[in-house]
Amino acid sequence: MAEEKAKGDVEVVEPTAAAQSNARRIAESKATVPHIHLEVEAAGSPSISQIVRACALALREHPRVNGAYRDGRFELYSRTNIGVAVPSHDTVVFPTIHDADAKEADEIAVELDALAERARDGQITQPQLSGGTFSLVDLRPQEIARGTGVVRGGQAAQLVVGTGQRGATLSLACDGRILQGAEPAEFLDRVRRLAEG
Repeated sequence: MAEEKAKGDVEVVEPTAAAQSNARRIAESKATVPHIHLEVEAAGSPSISQIVRACALALREHPRVNGAYRDGRFELYSRTNIGVAVPSHDTVVFPTIHDADAKEADEIAVELDALAERARDGQITQPQLSGGTFSLVDLRPQEIARGTGVVRGGQAAQLVVGTGQRGATLSLACDGRILQGAEPAEFLDRVRRLAEG
């Protein structure tokens, strides 16, 4: 009783179905995926669409990063579909830029703006949220220097972009079951070089 009074009035809030689903996926990933984390800083201030494009091109060169570990096997995907984190009501969703490697940065920017607006308005559709082979979180609008990503189910890695001293911090979280040795470091270095232009 004393503890309850010390906290004051307690309001219990039921999360939405989307927030519950997101929480379940994060918990499952953290409990079952051995995460490896790498970080580098890119010079300048590349836009989110430039970073999406850089990731897409680097994924073509590093097919395991554009894959997943599933049931003791590696799945390598032929399409490069990048999910980008967007706030939506009380959770975060990942609208997908399908075939991002075939699009220029300005095309990606237009598509991402439209998807983000749909997500904020609650009009995003399941096909627009599905099929991601890699995911990206941009923390720069909140002026956060760095973040630790969580690998999403059916993917091998996630990139988190933060505000660095010289430009943008690029933090890669990857599934150690499929990405080992030098490959994740080589992929991250390639993303950095492409993002710097």
